Amino acid sequence: MDCRDARDRLASWLDGELAPAEAELLEMHLDACPACRDLAERLSAQAPVLELVRPAPDRNLEREGWWDRMDAALAEEMARRERADRGRRRVLAVAARRVAVPLPVLGALVLLAAAAAAWGWSARREAARARDEAMRAGLALERVERLAAPAPAAVRGASLSGGGRPTRRGQL
Repeated sequence: MDCRDARDRLASWLDGELAPAEAELLEMHLDACPACRDLAERLSAQAPVLELVRPAPDRNLEREGWWDRMDAALAEEMARRERADRGRRRVLAVAARRVAVPLPVLGALVLLAAAAAAWGWSARREAARARDEAMRAGLALERVERLAAPAPAAVRGASLSGGGRPTRRGQL
């Protein structure tokens, strides 16, 4: 035993609380170490003073059945906590099962939603493209109809005179 261990056990040794084997080791160290022996003598000299300030014993501890009631209360509290923990573990296990089981299903739903969004975007783009083509076709058809239609009367009566400029009737 070294000095540090001896100092840690001195108060217990003076109170008679050490096991016999530990007490014998400490006494052997005190015989061999003057510094620890001096500390032990000073502490034992203070023992009468410490007895004067010793706290009064708790009368509750001396009542009959107090320890039995305390043991019962502790056992009841431990059982209550165990039930609460068991319920909490059950909820966590159910929650974990609910999350773990549908993960493949959730993944499939995400893929399905992504495919539907892509298809919808593609369909909207195709519809916009078809609408643009229809507008172009409509404009082209209007041009063709305008070219194929007979000229209005005012334009029909115009003549080309003086450098190829059209003139109206009555203008010379």
